[in-house]
Amino acid sequence: MLEHFPHLRERLEAERRAGETPIRRRTRAVLKIQDGCNVNCSFCSIPLTRPVMRSTPYTEVLEEARALVAEGYREIVLTGVLIGDYGPETGSGGPDLAELCALLGEIDGLERIRISSIEPTLVTDRLIDLIATHPKMCPHLHIPLQSGDTGVLQAMNRPYDQAFYLDLIRRLRARIPNCAISTDIMVGFPGEDEAAFQNTCFVVEQVEFCRAHLFRYSPRPDTPAETMRQQVPDPVKAERMQRLQHISKAAAQRYAARMLGTVERVLVETRSKLSGLMTGTSDRYLQVEFAGSPSLAGQLVSVRIVDVSPEGVMGELVGAVHSATE
Repeated sequence: MLEHFPHLRERLEAERRAGETPIRRRTRAVLKIQDGCNVNCSFCSIPLTRPVMRSTPYTEVLEEARALVAEGYREIVLTGVLIGDYGPETGSGGPDLAELCALLGEIDGLERIRISSIEPTLVTDRLIDLIATHPKMCPHLHIPLQSGDTGVLQAMNRPYDQAFYLDLIRRLRARIPNCAISTDIMVGFPGEDEAAFQNTCFVVEQVEFCRAHLFRYSPRPDTPAETMRQQVPDPVKAERMQRLQHISKAAAQRYAARMLGTVERVLVETRSKLSGLMTGTSDRYLQVEFAGSPSLAGQLVSVRIVDVSPEGVMGELVGAVHSATE
């Protein structure tokens, strides 16, 4: 089967040459299903270089997913430049994103399906319902915020405002209790004053992202934002970044604390060099440490969350769920 996917074969052969250890077995694979973007955010150059929207035919996606499962992967992370645009209009051959996920869910041996970055306006009710009801769909979405200020979002040419974003999160968590939300946030976009920055902090406090990728705005050649007035000085960006990091970490800890006492499925990855404990990623994208044998690497196990602190999330092993060699 791998002969049909030379890039996949090359990657796996490189892994074999590097030599995998029993404590670092394959866990999750990234599968790109879409390319191209037509959103035209004022800070982004991708639409300039990849303006053609293209969905990988669903038959190819399913075939590559089966090949990955045959190689031992138990979780597949679906990626794309504008993944929510996946569908028949751009070459999928029929399914949209939710329908593709349902088809992937029928693959024996594939235990978890996770969707990577998806635009807020492309999170459909059908996709929300699928995540809420399908046992293989991870209750986690990475939904870029970029800014929590409506004026800055308009300057970014983002197709939503603060109210839309917060309402989407409310609808998600009403349908999917404790749905994990990770995000991207840009600090220091042209025109971002202190009030606009505080609006971003407000959204972070309200949503309690499980993780937030924070980065400072830097101009990209030939983008509208490059020539905008009111460029934010670098020292101001740095100071705001530091403040937002503190707020984001505290909010993420509050989100993780919601899981105290609950049992999460954790895909075991490796042993922590610092603590000596086993570590893995839960369905809700929490990095969990717990006492266990290195032989668990590559398995899905049940872990009860027993402690949440600034140092991380601790759990206790309840029992194995699935073996990666099954």
